[in-house]
Amino acid sequence: MSLLRVFAIPALIVTLAATAQAQPGGGRGGFGQGGPGGGFGGFGGRGGGDSLVDLALREDVGKALEIVGPQREDIQKISDGVRDATRNMRDQLQGLEREEMFTKIREIVGEANAKADKELADVLLPHQLTRLKQLQFQRRARGGVSRAVGNDTIRDELKLSEAQIEEIQKAAEAAQEELQKKMEELRKEAESKILAVLSPEQRKKWESMAGDPFEFDDRRPQGGPGAGGPGAGGFGGRGGFGGRGGQPGQPGQPGGRQRGGRPQTE
Repeated sequence: MSLLRVFAIPALIVTLAATAQAQPGGGRGGFGQGGPGGGFGGFGGRGGGDSLVDLALREDVGKALEIVGPQREDIQKISDGVRDATRNMRDQLQGLEREEMFTKIREIVGEANAKADKELADVLLPHQLTRLKQLQFQRRARGGVSRAVGNDTIRDELKLSEAQIEEIQKAAEAAQEELQKKMEELRKEAESKILAVLSPEQRKKWESMAGDPFEFDDRRPQGGPGAGGPGAGGFGGRGGFGGRGGQPGQPGQPGGRQRGGRPQTE
């Protein structure tokens, strides 16, 4: 095994394990573009952390469920068990290709979470567990109905037909296109307001720094696992306008498709 592969596997484990944990139930993944966790309504969204155990350890959820000290200690032990299970999977991934790794990691994480959920049911009172599952559902549905029904477990609970799933897919894709248009309009509006603060000389300098407009194709992921996520910073990402911004299909990330050209003027 090459040194590059030796050092790459731990990073891949972290990335794929986080993705797998954010997608309990496996199956077809979320609706929208970009596969699991990508695009409009892609299940898992940003950051994951919506397993029952993760939610139970949140301070706000703990207060809502009135989880007491001994319960919290037991829940922390369950969480540590999940972490240990995923931390010790490296040997099982030796020699596997990336897609095989992803499948294996989802299998391991899925089994660890299923075991954790059973243990959690023994720690929480019935009404606490019921409410926790409701909060998990709400968190998964924050991106809208399409995001919630993009999960196999929820689809099974609702007994959705293939025809309904297809209609939801179409509605999600249409909503994504509309969302991108509105995000671009908001970006241009904000850009114009902020650039209006510059003097004519400064605006001229800005234009010379940007050069001729260039349309970046942000639809294709760049780099390795996890690429294509939302950019850092506000409108336009790290470097302000025209910088590295959010990718298309990321709700709540003003910046959308970035143009590296001249500022938009009214």
